[in-house]
Amino acid sequence: MTNQNVIDGWKSISVYFGKSVKTIQRWEKENAFPVHRVPGRHSVYFLKDEVDGWLEHWEKLERGSGDPMADDAGKLKGAFWLRRVFLLLLVLITIAVGVIAARNLMRESGNAPVLGPLAVKIAPYSAGSVLTVKNAYGNSVLRVRFQKNWCGFALLTPGVRMWQVSDLNHDGLDDLLMVNPEKSVPAVEIFMQRSDGTLRWKRRLAVNEKIRCEDTLFDMERIHCIDLMDLDGDNVPEVMLTVYNRTLYPSVLVVMTLQGDRLLVIEHPGHFRNVQARRIHGRPVVYAAGTNNYITKYSEPVVLRVSMDWHRRGVRFSLIRPGRKMAAEVAAGVSLTYVRLGDLPERAGVSVWESAVIRSFNSRINDRHIYLDAGFCDIRKIKGTLLSGPSPFVKIRLFELNEDLSLVRSGYNDVLIDALGIRPKEELYRSLLIPHYWNGHNWQDAVCTVLCKRTTRNAR
Repeated sequence: MTNQNVIDGWKSISVYFGKSVKTIQRWEKENAFPVHRVPGRHSVYFLKDEVDGWLEHWEKLERGSGDPMADDAGKLKGAFWLRRVFLLLLVLITIAVGVIAARNLMRESGNAPVLGPLAVKIAPYSAGSVLTVKNAYGNSVLRVRFQKNWCGFALLTPGVRMWQVSDLNHDGLDDLLMVNPEKSVPAVEIFMQRSDGTLRWKRRLAVNEKIRCEDTLFDMERIHCIDLMDLDGDNVPEVMLTVYNRTLYPSVLVVMTLQGDRLLVIEHPGHFRNVQARRIHGRPVVYAAGTNNYITKYSEPVVLRVSMDWHRRGVRFSLIRPGRKMAAEVAAGVSLTYVRLGDLPERAGVSVWESAVIRSFNSRINDRHIYLDAGFCDIRKIKGTLLSGPSPFVKIRLFELNEDLSLVRSGYNDVLIDALGIRPKEELYRSLLIPHYWNGHNWQDAVCTVLCKRTTRNAR
Protein backbone atom coordinates (compact mmCIF):
# COMPACT_ATOMS: atom_id res chain seq x y z
CA MET A 1 0.00 0.00 0.00
CA THR A 2 1.43 3.33 -1.07
CA ASN A 3 0.74 6.72 0.40
CA GLN A 4 -0.88 7.76 -2.90
CA ASN A 5 -3.43 4.96 -2.41
CA VAL A 6 -4.67 6.45 0.90
CA ILE A 7 -7.57 8.90 1.24
CA ASP A 8 -7.60 10.32 4.78
CA GLY A 9 -10.87 11.24 6.50
CA TRP A 10 -14.53 11.71 5.63
CA LYS A 11 -14.02 15.16 4.06
CA SER A 12 -11.32 13.92 1.69
CA ILE A 13 -13.43 10.96 0.45
CA SER A 14 -16.37 13.35 0.10
CA VAL A 15 -14.32 15.57 -2.23
CA TYR A 16 -13.00 12.51 -4.11
CA PHE A 17 -16.53 11.31 -4.99
CA GLY A 18 -18.20 14.74 -5.13
CA LYS A 19 -20.76 13.57 -2.58
CA SER A 20 -21.62 14.73 0.93
CA VAL A 21 -20.17 13.03 4.02
CA LYS A 22 -23.66 11.82 4.99
CA THR A 23 -24.06 10.16 1.57
CA ILE A 24 -20.74 8.29 1.95
CA GLN A 25 -21.70 7.18 5.47
CA ARG A 26 -25.08 5.96 4.18
CA TRP A 27 -23.28 3.99 1.46
CA GLU A 28 -21.29 2.26 4.20
CA LYS A 29 -24.44 1.21 6.07
CA GLU A 30 -26.58 0.23 3.08
CA ASN A 31 -24.14 -0.77 0.34
CA ALA A 32 -20.99 -2.06 2.11
CA PHE A 33 -18.81 0.91 1.11
CA PRO A 34 -15.20 -0.01 2.14
CA VAL A 35 -14.21 2.07 5.21
CA HIS A 36 -11.14 1.45 7.38
CA ARG A 37 -11.12 2.67 10.99
CA VAL A 38 -8.05 3.20 13.16
CA PRO A 39 -8.43 1.08 16.34
CA GLY A 40 -9.09 3.19 19.42
CA ARG A 41 -9.60 6.42 17.44
CA HIS A 42 -12.38 8.23 15.59
CA SER A 43 -10.28 8.70 12.43
CA VAL A 44 -10.99 6.77 9.22
CA TYR A 45 -9.19 6.22 5.93
CA PHE A 46 -9.95 4.71 2.53
CA LEU A 47 -7.98 2.87 -0.15
CA LYS A 48 -8.43 4.21 -3.68
CA ASP A 49 -8.23 0.71 -5.23
CA GLU A 50 -11.07 -0.51 -3.02
CA VAL A 51 -13.40 2.47 -3.43
CA ASP A 52 -12.82 2.57 -7.21
CA GLY A 53 -13.64 -1.14 -7.42
CA TRP A 54 -16.74 -0.62 -5.29
CA LEU A 55 -17.91 2.20 -7.59
CA GLU A 56 -17.31 0.07 -10.70
CA HIS A 57 -19.33 -2.78 -9.18
CA TRP A 58 -22.34 -0.58 -8.46
CA GLU A 59 -22.18 1.07 -11.89
CA LYS A 60 -22.42 -2.40 -13.48
CA LEU A 61 -25.48 -3.20 -11.35
CA GLU A 62 -27.16 0.02 -12.43
CA ARG A 63 -26.47 -0.64 -16.15
CA GLY A 64 -27.57 -4.26 -15.85
CA SER A 65 -24.99 -6.99 -16.35
CA GLY A 66 -27.29 -9.72 -17.68
CA ASP A 67 -27.72 -11.12 -14.18
CA PRO A 68 -31.45 -11.07 -13.28
CA MET A 69 -30.61 -10.35 -9.65
CA ALA A 70 -28.41 -7.43 -10.65
CA ASP A 71 -31.09 -6.04 -12.97
CA ASP A 72 -33.69 -6.29 -10.21
CA ALA A 73 -31.32 -4.50 -7.82
CA GLY A 74 -30.87 -1.69 -10.34
CA LYS A 75 -34.61 -1.31 -10.84
CA LEU A 76 -35.30 -1.29 -7.10
CA LYS A 77 -32.54 1.25 -6.56
CA GLY A 78 -33.93 3.52 -9.31
CA ALA A 79 -37.44 3.38 -7.85
CA PHE A 80 -36.07 4.09 -4.37
CA TRP A 81 -34.18 7.19 -5.53
CA LEU A 82 -37.15 8.46 -7.57
CA ARG A 83 -39.32 8.25 -4.47
CA ARG A 84 -36.76 10.10 -2.37
CA VAL A 85 -36.42 12.88 -4.96
CA PHE A 86 -40.20 13.32 -5.06
CA LEU A 87 -40.44 13.55 -1.27
CA LEU A 88 -37.53 15.99 -1.14
CA LEU A 89 -39.17 18.28 -3.71
CA LEU A 90 -42.43 18.18 -1.74
CA VAL A 91 -40.62 19.17 1.47
CA LEU A 92 -38.73 22.00 -0.25
CA ILE A 93 -41.93 23.41 -1.76
CA THR A 94 -43.64 23.31 1.65
CA ILE A 95 -40.70 25.10 3.31
CA ALA A 96 -40.56 27.76 0.58
CA VAL A 97 -44.28 28.50 0.94
CA GLY A 98 -43.90 28.76 4.72
CA VAL A 99 -40.92 31.12 4.49
CA ILE A 100 -42.70 33.42 2.02
CA ALA A 101 -45.79 33.52 4.22
CA ALA A 102 -43.72 34.25 7.34
CA ARG A 103 -41.82 37.08 5.61
CA ASN A 104 -45.05 38.68 4.41
CA LEU A 105 -46.57 38.42 7.89
CA MET A 106 -43.48 39.96 9.52
CA ARG A 107 -43.36 42.82 7.01
CA GLU A 108 -47.08 43.54 7.50
CA SER A 109 -46.72 43.58 11.29
CA GLY A 110 -44.02 46.28 11.04
CA ASN A 111 -42.56 45.96 14.55
CA ALA A 112 -42.13 42.17 14.60
CA PRO A 113 -38.48 41.19 15.22
CA VAL A 114 -36.44 39.44 12.56
CA LEU A 115 -36.18 35.74 13.37
CA GLY A 116 -33.18 33.56 12.64
CA PRO A 117 -29.43 34.15 12.84
CA LEU A 118 -27.19 36.46 10.90
CA ALA A 119 -25.33 34.62 8.16
CA VAL A 120 -21.65 35.55 7.66
CA LYS A 121 -19.67 34.54 4.58
CA ILE A 122 -16.25 35.47 3.22
CA ALA A 123 -15.37 34.96 -0.45
CA PRO A 124 -12.53 35.96 -2.83
CA TYR A 125 -12.79 38.50 -5.60
CA SER A 126 -10.34 39.94 -8.11
CA ALA A 127 -8.67 42.45 -5.74
CA GLY A 128 -8.88 40.53 -2.45
CA SER A 129 -11.82 39.19 -0.49
CA VAL A 130 -15.18 40.42 0.72
CA LEU A 131 -17.06 39.59 3.91
CA THR A 132 -20.87 39.64 3.60
CA VAL A 133 -23.48 39.53 6.36
CA LYS A 134 -27.12 38.67 5.56
CA ASN A 135 -30.18 38.85 7.82
CA ALA A 136 -33.12 36.44 8.12
CA TYR A 137 -34.76 37.98 5.02
CA GLY A 138 -31.66 37.08 2.99
CA ASN A 139 -30.83 40.77 2.54
CA SER A 140 -27.21 41.90 2.66
CA VAL A 141 -26.80 44.20 5.69
CA LEU A 142 -22.99 44.53 5.74
CA ARG A 143 -20.20 44.18 3.18
CA VAL A 144 -16.52 44.66 4.07
CA ARG A 145 -13.86 44.52 1.36
CA PHE A 146 -10.30 43.44 2.16
CA GLN A 147 -7.26 44.13 0.00
CA LYS A 148 -5.97 40.61 0.73
CA ASN A 149 -7.61 37.24 0.20
CA TRP A 150 -8.33 36.20 3.80
CA CYS A 151 -10.54 33.23 2.87
CA GLY A 152 -7.95 30.55 3.49
CA PHE A 153 -6.75 32.24 6.68
CA ALA A 154 -10.30 32.58 8.03
CA LEU A 155 -11.79 29.28 6.95
CA LEU A 156 -8.93 26.76 6.77
CA THR A 157 -6.56 27.71 9.58
CA PRO A 158 -7.58 25.94 12.80
CA GLY A 159 -8.28 28.25 15.71
CA VAL A 160 -8.89 31.38 13.65
CA ARG A 161 -12.10 33.26 14.47
CA MET A 162 -12.55 36.55 12.56
CA TRP A 163 -16.17 37.03 13.66
CA GLN A 164 -18.72 35.96 16.27
CA VAL A 165 -22.53 36.07 16.04
CA SER A 166 -24.41 36.37 19.34
CA ASP A 167 -27.39 38.12 20.94
CA LEU A 168 -25.47 40.68 22.98
CA ASN A 169 -28.39 42.65 24.47
CA HIS A 170 -30.99 39.85 24.90
CA ASP A 171 -33.52 41.34 22.46
CA GLY A 172 -33.91 38.11 20.48
CA LEU A 173 -31.81 39.41 17.58
CA ASP A 174 -28.35 38.23 16.64
CA ASP A 175 -25.57 40.84 16.76
CA LEU A 176 -22.10 40.76 15.21
CA LEU A 177 -18.52 41.09 16.46
CA MET A 178 -16.00 41.33 13.63
CA VAL A 179 -12.22 41.70 13.32
CA ASN A 180 -10.73 43.64 10.41
CA PRO A 181 -7.18 42.22 10.07
CA GLU A 182 -6.09 45.10 7.83
CA LYS A 183 -6.58 47.88 10.38
CA SER A 184 -3.41 49.51 11.70
CA VAL A 185 -4.60 49.08 15.30
CA PRO A 186 -6.16 45.68 16.18
CA ALA A 187 -9.81 46.16 17.09
CA VAL A 188 -13.15 44.37 17.38
CA GLU A 189 -16.07 46.11 15.68
CA ILE A 190 -19.49 45.64 17.32
CA PHE A 191 -22.68 45.82 15.21
CA MET A 192 -26.17 45.59 16.75
CA GLN A 193 -29.15 44.34 14.76
CA ARG A 194 -32.33 46.42 14.64
CA SER A 195 -35.82 44.94 14.52
CA ASP A 196 -36.01 45.59 10.76
CA GLY A 197 -32.93 43.41 10.16
CA THR A 198 -30.44 46.20 9.51
CA LEU A 199 -27.13 46.50 11.39
CA ARG A 200 -26.09 49.54 13.40
CA TRP A 201 -22.43 50.10 14.26
CA LYS A 202 -22.13 50.31 18.06
CA ARG A 203 -18.50 50.73 19.02
CA ARG A 204 -14.89 49.72 18.38
CA LEU A 205 -12.85 47.85 21.00
CA ALA A 206 -9.23 48.80 20.33
CA VAL A 207 -6.52 46.40 21.50
CA ASN A 208 -3.35 48.52 21.29
CA GLU A 209 -1.22 46.32 23.56
CA LYS A 210 2.59 46.44 23.71
CA ILE A 211 5.07 43.95 25.18
CA ARG A 212 8.74 44.42 26.04
CA CYS A 213 10.82 41.31 25.37
CA GLU A 214 14.60 41.02 25.36
CA ASP A 215 14.95 44.85 25.36
CA THR A 216 12.60 45.12 22.35
CA LEU A 217 9.16 46.72 22.42
CA PHE A 218 6.66 44.68 20.38
CA ASP A 219 3.39 46.10 19.10
CA MET A 220 0.53 43.63 19.02
CA GLU A 221 -0.51 43.91 15.39
CA ARG A 222 -3.27 41.40 14.65
CA ILE A 223 -6.13 39.62 16.42
CA HIS A 224 -6.08 35.90 15.70
CA CYS A 225 -9.13 34.58 17.55
CA ILE A 226 -12.17 35.86 19.49
CA ASP A 227 -14.63 34.05 21.75
CA LEU A 228 -17.58 35.11 23.92
CA MET A 229 -18.94 34.03 27.31
CA ASP A 230 -20.58 35.67 30.31
CA LEU A 231 -17.78 35.30 32.85
CA ASP A 232 -18.93 37.61 35.67
CA GLY A 233 -22.60 36.58 35.78
CA ASP A 234 -24.18 39.88 34.67
CA ASN A 235 -25.92 38.27 31.64
CA VAL A 236 -23.67 40.23 29.27
CA PRO A 237 -20.88 38.28 27.53
CA GLU A 238 -17.22 39.18 27.89
CA VAL A 239 -14.83 39.12 24.93
CA MET A 240 -11.77 36.86 24.94
CA LEU A 241 -9.19 37.36 22.23
CA THR A 242 -5.61 36.57 21.28
CA VAL A 243 -3.50 39.29 19.66
CA TYR A 244 0.06 38.84 18.39
CA ASN A 245 3.02 40.40 16.65
CA ARG A 246 3.37 39.35 13.00
CA THR A 247 6.74 37.80 13.73
CA LEU A 248 4.66 35.32 15.78
CA TYR A 249 6.53 36.34 18.92
CA PRO A 250 5.22 37.32 21.42
CA SER A 251 1.42 37.52 21.99
CA VAL A 252 -1.24 38.57 24.51
CA LEU A 253 -4.40 36.94 25.87
CA VAL A 254 -6.99 39.63 26.66
CA VAL A 255 -10.31 39.24 28.48
CA MET A 256 -12.44 42.40 28.31
CA THR A 257 -16.00 43.71 28.60
CA LEU A 258 -18.07 44.95 25.67
CA GLN A 259 -17.15 48.48 26.83
CA GLY A 260 -13.43 47.73 26.61
CA ASP A 261 -12.62 47.35 30.34
CA ARG A 262 -9.85 44.78 30.86
CA LEU A 263 -10.55 41.92 33.23
CA LEU A 264 -7.33 40.04 32.47
CA VAL A 265 -4.23 40.49 30.30
CA ILE A 266 -1.52 37.79 30.04
CA GLU A 267 1.73 38.45 28.18
CA HIS A 268 3.14 35.30 26.61
CA PRO A 269 6.50 34.39 24.99
CA GLY A 270 4.98 32.86 21.88
CA HIS A 271 1.95 32.84 19.65
CA PHE A 272 -1.46 32.22 21.29
CA ARG A 273 -3.36 30.55 18.47
CA ASN A 274 -6.87 30.34 19.93
CA VAL A 275 -8.88 30.85 23.11
CA GLN A 276 -11.98 29.16 24.45
CA ALA A 277 -14.12 29.53 27.59
CA ARG A 278 -16.00 26.71 29.30
CA ARG A 279 -18.19 26.37 32.34
CA ILE A 280 -16.68 23.84 34.77
CA HIS A 281 -18.81 22.96 37.82
CA GLY A 282 -20.73 26.16 37.18
CA ARG A 283 -17.62 28.37 37.13
CA PRO A 284 -16.17 29.94 33.95
CA VAL A 285 -12.67 28.81 32.99
CA VAL A 286 -10.60 30.19 30.10
CA TYR A 287 -8.27 28.01 28.00
CA ALA A 288 -5.71 29.18 25.45
CA ALA A 289 -3.39 27.21 23.17
CA GLY A 290 -0.50 28.04 20.90
CA THR A 291 3.29 27.90 20.89
CA ASN A 292 6.05 28.92 23.31
CA ASN A 293 9.43 30.18 22.08
CA TYR A 294 11.18 30.17 25.47
CA ILE A 295 11.16 26.44 26.24
CA THR A 296 13.39 25.05 23.48
CA LYS A 297 15.54 26.26 20.59
CA TYR A 298 12.53 26.68 18.31
CA SER A 299 8.93 26.49 19.50
CA GLU A 300 6.81 24.02 21.37
CA PRO A 301 3.02 23.43 21.54
CA VAL A 302 1.50 24.65 24.82
CA VAL A 303 -1.92 25.10 26.44
CA LEU A 304 -2.95 26.94 29.60
CA ARG A 305 -5.96 27.04 31.91
CA VAL A 306 -6.91 30.24 33.79
CA SER A 307 -9.51 30.71 36.52
CA MET A 308 -10.08 33.69 38.82
CA ASP A 309 -12.77 35.93 40.26
CA TRP A 310 -14.08 37.36 37.00
CA HIS A 311 -15.67 40.33 38.81
CA ARG A 312 -12.17 41.76 39.18
CA ARG A 313 -10.77 44.31 36.74
CA GLY A 314 -7.26 45.21 35.64
CA VAL A 315 -5.52 41.90 36.44
CA ARG A 316 -2.30 41.71 34.42
CA PHE A 317 0.86 39.64 34.55
CA SER A 318 3.60 38.40 32.23
CA LEU A 319 4.91 34.90 31.65
CA ILE A 320 8.08 36.43 30.18
CA ARG A 321 11.31 36.77 32.16
CA PRO A 322 14.74 38.05 31.02
CA GLY A 323 17.15 35.47 29.64
CA ARG A 324 14.44 33.50 27.86
CA LYS A 325 12.96 32.14 31.07
CA MET A 326 9.41 31.42 32.11
CA ALA A 327 7.77 33.49 34.87
CA ALA A 328 8.05 32.11 38.40
CA GLU A 329 4.68 33.45 39.61
CA VAL A 330 1.40 34.96 38.42
CA ALA A 331 -0.95 37.68 39.70
CA ALA A 332 -2.61 37.28 43.09
CA GLY A 333 -5.92 35.45 42.99
CA VAL A 334 -5.23 33.76 39.65
CA SER A 335 -5.01 29.99 39.22
CA LEU A 336 -2.88 29.11 36.18
CA THR A 337 -2.06 25.63 34.89
CA TYR A 338 0.55 25.72 32.11
CA VAL A 339 1.29 22.65 29.96
CA ARG A 340 4.01 21.90 27.41
CA LEU A 341 3.52 19.09 24.88
CA GLY A 342 7.09 18.60 23.62
CA ASP A 343 8.56 19.30 20.18
CA LEU A 344 9.41 16.83 17.43
CA PRO A 345 13.09 16.31 16.49
CA GLU A 346 14.62 18.64 13.94
CA ARG A 347 14.94 17.19 10.44
CA ALA A 348 15.83 18.45 6.99
CA GLY A 349 12.99 19.82 4.91
CA VAL A 350 10.45 19.85 7.75
CA SER A 351 9.20 22.85 9.68
CA VAL A 352 10.34 23.06 13.31
CA TRP A 353 7.64 25.53 14.32
CA GLU A 354 4.86 23.62 16.07
CA SER A 355 1.70 24.87 17.72
CA ALA A 356 -1.30 23.54 19.65
CA VAL A 357 -4.92 24.25 18.72
CA ILE A 358 -8.02 23.65 20.86
CA ARG A 359 -10.78 21.87 18.98
CA SER A 360 -14.51 21.33 19.71
CA PHE A 361 -15.68 24.94 19.95
CA ASN A 362 -19.34 23.90 20.06
CA SER A 363 -19.09 21.40 22.93
CA ARG A 364 -17.88 23.85 25.55
CA ILE A 365 -20.81 23.34 27.96
CA ASN A 366 -21.58 19.62 28.08
CA ASP A 367 -18.16 18.15 27.33
CA ARG A 368 -15.52 18.87 29.97
CA HIS A 369 -12.73 17.24 28.01
CA ILE A 370 -10.29 19.41 26.07
CA TYR A 371 -9.29 18.16 22.62
CA LEU A 372 -5.99 19.43 21.22
CA ASP A 373 -4.15 19.09 17.93
CA ALA A 374 -0.40 19.65 17.94
CA GLY A 375 1.35 20.04 14.62
CA PHE A 376 3.25 22.02 12.02
CA CYS A 377 2.33 25.50 10.85
CA ASP A 378 4.76 26.07 7.95
CA ILE A 379 3.25 24.43 4.86
CA ARG A 380 6.04 25.66 2.60
CA LYS A 381 8.45 23.12 4.06
CA ILE A 382 6.21 20.09 4.44
CA LYS A 383 3.74 20.37 1.57
CA GLY A 384 5.40 17.51 -0.30
CA THR A 385 4.87 15.05 2.56
CA LEU A 386 1.12 15.46 2.89
CA LEU A 387 -1.28 12.73 1.84
CA SER A 388 -4.45 14.82 1.74
CA GLY A 389 -3.28 17.97 -0.05
CA PRO A 390 -1.97 21.31 1.20
CA SER A 391 -3.21 22.73 4.50
CA PRO A 392 -2.19 25.70 6.67
CA PHE A 393 -1.95 23.39 9.68
CA VAL A 394 -0.95 19.72 9.78
CA LYS A 395 -1.92 17.88 12.96
CA ILE A 396 0.73 15.39 14.04
CA ARG A 397 -0.31 14.57 17.64
CA LEU A 398 -3.77 14.43 19.17
CA PHE A 399 -4.44 14.95 22.90
CA GLU A 400 -7.54 14.48 25.01
CA LEU A 401 -7.26 16.18 28.42
CA ASN A 402 -9.50 16.51 31.45
CA GLU A 403 -10.76 19.96 32.41
CA ASP A 404 -7.77 20.33 34.79
CA LEU A 405 -5.47 19.49 31.81
CA SER A 406 -4.53 16.05 33.13
CA LEU A 407 -4.02 13.49 30.37
CA VAL A 408 -6.84 11.19 29.26
CA ARG A 409 -5.26 9.79 26.09
CA SER A 410 -2.94 10.82 23.27
CA GLY A 411 -1.56 9.49 20.01
CA TYR A 412 -0.06 10.25 16.61
CA ASN A 413 -1.88 10.92 13.37
CA ASP A 414 -1.45 7.48 11.79
CA VAL A 415 -1.66 8.82 8.25
CA LEU A 416 1.53 10.86 8.66
CA ILE A 417 3.66 8.41 10.66
CA ASP A 418 5.50 7.04 7.62
CA ALA A 419 5.62 10.34 5.74
CA LEU A 420 7.35 12.10 8.65
CA GLY A 421 9.50 9.19 9.82
CA ILE A 422 7.80 8.94 13.21
CA ARG A 423 8.59 5.81 15.25
CA PRO A 424 5.91 5.68 17.98
CA LYS A 425 7.54 2.80 19.91
CA GLU A 426 10.82 4.62 20.46
CA GLU A 427 11.24 6.34 23.81
CA LEU A 428 11.69 9.77 22.24
CA TYR A 429 8.36 9.62 20.43
CA ARG A 430 6.52 7.98 23.36
CA SER A 431 7.68 10.82 25.61
CA LEU A 432 6.14 13.40 23.25
CA LEU A 433 2.67 12.04 24.10
CA ILE A 434 3.05 12.94 27.80
CA PRO A 435 2.31 16.55 28.89
CA HIS A 436 4.51 18.37 31.42
CA TYR A 437 3.41 21.10 33.86
CA TRP A 438 5.19 24.29 34.99
CA ASN A 439 5.19 24.95 38.76
CA GLY A 440 7.16 28.20 38.70
CA HIS A 441 10.56 26.51 39.14
CA ASN A 442 10.67 23.50 36.84
CA TRP A 443 8.61 21.11 34.74
CA GLN A 444 6.96 18.09 36.30
CA ASP A 445 4.72 15.18 35.29
CA ALA A 446 1.91 15.83 37.80
CA VAL A 447 -0.73 18.51 37.28
CA CYS A 448 0.07 21.70 39.22
CA THR A 449 -0.45 25.46 39.15
CA VAL A 450 2.10 28.25 38.83
CA LEU A 451 3.01 30.04 42.07
CA CYS A 452 0.70 32.92 42.95
CA LYS A 453 1.91 36.28 44.25
CA ARG A 454 0.99 37.01 47.86
CA THR A 455 -1.90 39.40 48.32
CA THR A 456 -0.96 42.56 50.23
CA ARG A 457 -3.29 44.48 52.55
CA ASN A 458 -3.91 47.09 49.87
CA ALA A 459 -4.75 44.54 47.20
CA ARG A 460 -8.40 44.23 46.28
